[in-house]
Amino acid sequence: MNPIKKAVRTTFDDVKNRRVYLAAFHGATVLLAGLGMENLLRAVDQPGYEPIKISCILILGVFSVVAIQYVYMKKNNNFDSIARIGAMFCLYGSLVAALVAFGNSIGSAVAMDLNYTVAMGGLAGVIAGMPVGYIYVSFGQAKTLGQQRQTKLRSVSNRMRILYRVTRHNIRTETNIILGYLDLIDSADRSGVSDEHMRVLREHATRLNSISEHVKRLRLIWQNEDSTVDTAATALVAKAVHPFRGRGDAIDIGGVGDSTVRCHPFAHWAVEEAIDNALAHNDDGTTVTVRTAAVNGRVRVIVEDDGSGIPPLEIESLRRRTESQLVHGQGLGLQVIYWAIESAGGSLTVENRERGGTRVVMEFPAVDSGTAV
Repeated sequence: MNPIKKAVRTTFDDVKNRRVYLAAFHGATVLLAGLGMENLLRAVDQPGYEPIKISCILILGVFSVVAIQYVYMKKNNNFDSIARIGAMFCLYGSLVAALVAFGNSIGSAVAMDLNYTVAMGGLAGVIAGMPVGYIYVSFGQAKTLGQQRQTKLRSVSNRMRILYRVTRHNIRTETNIILGYLDLIDSADRSGVSDEHMRVLREHATRLNSISEHVKRLRLIWQNEDSTVDTAATALVAKAVHPFRGRGDAIDIGGVGDSTVRCHPFAHWAVEEAIDNALAHNDDGTTVTVRTAAVNGRVRVIVEDDGSGIPPLEIESLRRRTESQLVHGQGLGLQVIYWAIESAGGSLTVENRERGGTRVVMEFPAVDSGTAV
């Protein structure tokens, strides 16, 4: 189903349910008011002054309608919970009133008007129950929202602490290497040794630029962690492979089906990072294969290489995501893959293949292909 149609349908259902509860409460108010005045309509003698009793019933009926409409107009998403609390108060008020009337009738020559007493108790219960239900549900929603915000802030704080430690360690390492080779160049003659030094400097300067790019990507991924898009698997893979179009001989696009996945807006960065890691950390002859597979309502994007495999330390750092492990591992590239997948309901598996090389499996929820963008 199209996301817009789904949202419209959900909203329509919510409005429909709210109106059903609203109609039920107004109907209950009319029934209680009719119960309280039925003696007048049937001309049955009951204790008390009928005009005063009718006036009291009408006043409580009006207050009941006002209380119901007031809570309804607040457009609380949990109106059904508020309505249930209001119904419990109505039932409670009616039962208490019935018990009072029953107790008064025992051993008394003049019994109370049972219908009138029960109607008054029920209407009073509605008048009290609807605002109480609204306050109770609102406090519950505020508490839940506060807990969600606290959890999110704790998570963001932990991520930023990890990001700071990894970035500080990597930048310090690369800077020390660059400064050391600059000293060597400064003290050496302009021979072939200096050319080698320049090559090393260029390599580590590139790593510094990569660290900056990873930090930027992590920031964007975290800023949009609550967002999802429906994308065709073919488009996701094509977007990830595009930066490597000059190295087509090293990348083998296997069977990529026409499935549609629900993923993070930047999920293609995860596939791109997996390909880049395979090409960057293996020999020039390494071949990277990208393919998809549909399994039990999920779609897997699989990136495999025939290189030397990934160090166990890197796999452990991804599994545990502890600061001490991340500081000493590659860290940021793997974290881009992890957060671009897992923050939108996907899952990630990184493992070494038995025949050699690495397998990265990124799994996404499958959706109706008619919703692809």
